[in-house]
Amino acid sequence: MAEKLRVLVWTDAAGLHKPERPIAYPEGIHQVVADFLNQSGDFEAFPFAVVEDCFTPKALDAYQAVVLWGHGRPISVESQKAIVSQVESGKAGLVGLHSILSFRANPILAPRLFGQTEHYGWEDGVPMKYTVTKEHPIFEGVESFEVTDEAYYEPYGLVEGADVLLEMTVPDCETRQSRVFNFESGKYEVEEFKVAGLVTRAAWTYQVGKGRSFYLQPGHETDPTYRDTVVQGIICRAVKWVTPR
Repeated sequence: MAEKLRVLVWTDAAGLHKPERPIAYPEGIHQVVADFLNQSGDFEAFPFAVVEDCFTPKALDAYQAVVLWGHGRPISVESQKAIVSQVESGKAGLVGLHSILSFRANPILAPRLFGQTEHYGWEDGVPMKYTVTKEHPIFEGVESFEVTDEAYYEPYGLVEGADVLLEMTVPDCETRQSRVFNFESGKYEVEEFKVAGLVTRAAWTYQVGKGRSFYLQPGHETDPTYRDTVVQGIICRAVKWVTPR
């Protein structure tokens, strides 16, 4: 029997269910992701929330892949540097989910591990269709899927070398309000516009030194996206793909 891949699954505080701030995952996003990874039979996943002692260089050596979910709560600079070092050296692969892409919260992780260099607009509760743009093992057997989730709108400012595998399209819907980053004021501002037909990059791979990373956009904490079996399959295959050979 092949040895199972050891995976660290982490969420920031926004991924925890609280009475004053309920989310779609009473067990926490870190736990639901770890659960379906473990149920696949290929992984031994270890869930962590908020704490960062799992990100010391010694602690990270125990894992072959790291899955990070975030929603704008910063990870310490020391932890970001340790994760980057682990991936760049080829010791572990990285799967990033949802707002872990936040350039403001994680200014080291976002550009170094995902090739993302700019802010983006967002809006919750948007019906979206995701379409695979090229063949890749991560999306084996998947051509498209639909979920209602938090949409991220361009620009992502991706650097050259990010290989986009998935695009999001907003179908016909009413005029919506979105928070868009204003580079002149340095703040997010609400804009009202018609987003039907808008297309945004939603998943990509990136070579990080000797290591690999993968980013997947959908997964807002108030939407049950990670209970979707299609999304679960994508994440399972992504973890396998980023794991060092």
